[in-house]
Amino acid sequence: MVYDENSKYLAKDTAENYEKYLPKYYFFDDEIREYVEETVVVENKLSRESFNSVLEFGVGSGRITELLMPISKKYKGIDISDSMIKRINRRFPVEKSQFEVFDINEFINQNIDGLRQYDFIGSYWAFNYAILSFFEYRDLSTGKTYAIDNLTEAEEKAKEQITKLFSNLSKGTKFLFLYFDAYSVEQSYVTSVLEQSLPFPYNDRGFTFRLFKKILHQLESVKFVHEHKSGFVILDDDEHLIEYFKNLHLKGYLDSDESIELLMNTFRAYKYEDGHYEIPAGMNIISGNITI
Repeated sequence: MVYDENSKYLAKDTAENYEKYLPKYYFFDDEIREYVEETVVVENKLSRESFNSVLEFGVGSGRITELLMPISKKYKGIDISDSMIKRINRRFPVEKSQFEVFDINEFINQNIDGLRQYDFIGSYWAFNYAILSFFEYRDLSTGKTYAIDNLTEAEEKAKEQITKLFSNLSKGTKFLFLYFDAYSVEQSYVTSVLEQSLPFPYNDRGFTFRLFKKILHQLESVKFVHEHKSGFVILDDDEHLIEYFKNLHLKGYLDSDESIELLMNTFRAYKYEDGHYEIPAGMNIISGNITI
């Protein structure tokens, strides 16, 4: 395993940082007319469901895995982070689950014939990176990432990959994908920092989600609905704000006093008298099933 200490996913301390700094997100529930935790949103989506075989892309710290495990007979989870997989392997029973270090696109390409065994697939915040990877390339000699020049070609490759995944699922397979809202207050700040060193496709961080949705619309075998939920993320105090963005959202980017000051100034309006922050966030939910 090759570690990258400037990557929030490939560093040795990725799992440790998620354990320390990952905050709680809350989103508005239209039925009960109040804000509920992110995990409750997913739990409500999966209520009264049970599955024979589940595939999760990007298991992370396992907060969604924990909800799915009791309603599945077999569980396969992948994540690009070695430290995440080591930690999650200690959390869940080995007799019904298997977790491996895998890039999402590599897994799809290497297991195309095995995708039909799953009657549920999910990805919670991770699939964006699988699509975005077609628009970037990493120079192994320098360790730097650059934008692909030919956006049309990159878009076609992304389309082929999404089509490959959903065209090789069995009829009746259900899916649930969570995608961050690139235009929320929280993510707009992240975008403003990231795009200084690497522009997003068409200078639009929300492009990959719209591409994902567009391709699903074009697939006759896929039936899905899109929901957007508004909400907020709670950070306990100034230290939590700094450490969260410094170690997770923007690892390797906030390395100067000026960058920290900009972070603090950006979210000052969302700080309460007791010191905690409630920063506006958003979530896109794609749920559906394979019909053919």
